Amino acid sequence: MSISQKELDEKRLQDLRLNLEERESFSRKEVAEGRTPMKAKIREDGKIDLLGDPCTMNGILGTADQENGNHCLMRTARAISPTLGSKRSDEEKGSETINVSLQALNDQKPKDSIEARLIGQSLALFDAGMRFLERAQGSTNLKHEDSSINNATKLLRLHNETVACLQKYRNGGEQKVIVQHLNVNDGGRAIVGVVEGAR
Repeated sequence: MSISQKELDEKRLQDLRLNLEERESFSRKEVAEGRTPMKAKIREDGKIDLLGDPCTMNGILGTADQENGNHCLMRTARAISPTLGSKRSDEEKGSETINVSLQALNDQKPKDSIEARLIGQSLALFDAGMRFLERAQGSTNLKHEDSSINNATKLLRLHNETVACLQKYRNGGEQKVIVQHLNVNDGGRAIVGVVEGAR
C-alpha cells in the first residue's frame, strides 16, 4: 500500500502542528514553574528538538551566536554521563545530558560565551569527579579504590579552581579587601564582628 504525496504532506503538517503545540505548552509550563524555559528532546533519527521558545536559547547560553552556543552546549552534554543504572534508550539518555547542561547554564546565567564555557567545564569536571567517587565506593580492590579516590580528588579540585576562575572573571579580576583600624584605650571595650541594630 502506497501513501500518496498529499497524505504524506498532511501527515507532516499534523506532526508539525503537534510539535508546535507541545513546544508552546511545555514552554509555558516550564516558565510558570520557574524551571529552565527550554528542554531538548533527541529523536530516533538523532536530530534534536528544542522544546520551548528558541529565542531563550541565546540567553541561556550567554551568546547571540547560535552556532557557538550550540557547540558549547553539545560539548558539555557529551562530557557528562547520564544517570547510571537506567534502562532507557540512547535518545532519552542524550536528552537527559543536554537538559542537565541547559539547567546548569540557566542557573548560572552566563553573560557571554566564556562564562558559558567555564560553567560547562565545571559541570563536566564535577560529574567526572563524582563518577570516580562512586566507582571508589563500589570497589572491592584497595588499589582501584585508592586510584579512584585520587582521580576524584584531582578532578574535584580542578572543578573548584574552575568555579573560582569563573568568579574572578565575573568580578573583572578585582578583589576587595577591607582594612579597618581600631584603637581601644585602657579599660575600653571593643566588639569585633557584625553588629545588628536594636530590635
